[in-house]
Amino acid sequence: MGILIKFFKATAILSDVLHLAVWLIWIAICASGILKTTEIDPDFSGWRVMLFYGLPGVIVLLLLFDALRLWFASEQHRMLWLSMLIRTISVVTLIVVVGCLIAPTLHRIYYGNL
Repeated sequence: MGILIKFFKATAILSDVLHLAVWLIWIAICASGILKTTEIDPDFSGWRVMLFYGLPGVIVLLLLFDALRLWFASEQHRMLWLSMLIRTISVVTLIVVVGCLIAPTLHRIYYGNL
C-alpha cells in the first residue's frame, strides 16, 4: 500500500506543477506583448484588467502552496481533496480570465457593434 500512496502523492504534485506551467506560460504570453489585448478589446480596462492579471498571480501562489504542502505533508495529513479543489479552481479561473478578454469582442460580433 505504501507504493500506491507514494504514486498518488507524486501524481498530485506533478499535476500541480503542470497547472503551474500552464499559468506561467499564460502570464509570459500576456506580459510579453504577444497577446495584443488592446486590439482584441479596445475597452480592456478597469476590473477586467485586475481579473486578467491578478487572478493568475493568486492561482500561481495557490498551486505553489499546494505542491509544497503535498511535498512536506505526512501521509496522515495529506488532503488530496484540497488539491483537487485547487486544480478545479485553477481551470475555472483560466476560463474566467480568457472570458474577461474575449467576452466583449464576442458580444460585439454577435450583436453587430463592429
